[in-house]
Amino acid sequence: MICLIGTLAIAALPPLNGFVSEWLLFQGLFQGFRISSHTVGILIVIAGALIALTSGLAINAFARAYGIPFLGMPRTRQAAHTREARQPLAGPSLLAAACVFLGLGATLVLTALDRVARSTTGVDIQSKLIVPQLTVIPAHTDFSGFSPTYLAACLVAMLLVPILIYLAGRPRAQSRRSPVWDSGIVAFKPRMQYTATTHANPVRVTFDPLYQPHIHLERTSDDPAGRCGPVHYRFTVSPIFERYLYRPITSLVRAIANLARPIQSGDVNLYLLYVFVVVLIAYAVYTS
Repeated sequence: MICLIGTLAIAALPPLNGFVSEWLLFQGLFQGFRISSHTVGILIVIAGALIALTSGLAINAFARAYGIPFLGMPRTRQAAHTREARQPLAGPSLLAAACVFLGLGATLVLTALDRVARSTTGVDIQSKLIVPQLTVIPAHTDFSGFSPTYLAACLVAMLLVPILIYLAGRPRAQSRRSPVWDSGIVAFKPRMQYTATTHANPVRVTFDPLYQPHIHLERTSDDPAGRCGPVHYRFTVSPIFERYLYRPITSLVRAIANLARPIQSGDVNLYLLYVFVVVLIAYAVYTS
């Protein structure tokens, strides 16, 4: 449960703190449309699209991060009988409670931040962000509004609806359980379930033109199904950002470090000479 709360929070799903902060980020960004500059408007559209793309990728990534280990089947006997013992829960529980509080009590947090901002900058942000009935309205009352507390109550009520429908329509007779049709599979095995790579495959296919993946498949036999021997599969991704962004920067830093290396020769006499030269320069600047 603690990991689920953290996953929902970092994936910016309602009504936790990640969703509230992302909503405020979008609202602050969209307020820029009040500026008459066309360049600012284009930049806002691009920034909004990038944030939306990042949000979708975060949901996909953390759905995989939570679903594969917690909702999947154990792949080994050791994993099936693994139990957590004497794990500290106070710290993670406190963080999970903070995620819930920062989401449901966003108005209280903004009220506390208003006191800090008012004492340091003299700006009153509470009148611009908060209105009565636990609602957050950024900057303008005619733009948009949001109440995390009411949203949480609405979500809880929506979760109760299917439970009430099930209880109302539950058959009174004794139920009978039977296996469902699963395309002729006798028994579902752990090797048949989704893996992390399978879950990420749609994202990988979408960003193929950017990352330019290379797939190498090697068979030890001529049988296309690989029944006469093992099949070796290797997948590599071209490091676009590392090659064109980080590598030139690191090369420049290394070149500067190589130029500065003779200065750090390890000779104490040379270091004393540096100190003497710096003192002379400081004296000359001071006297002039």
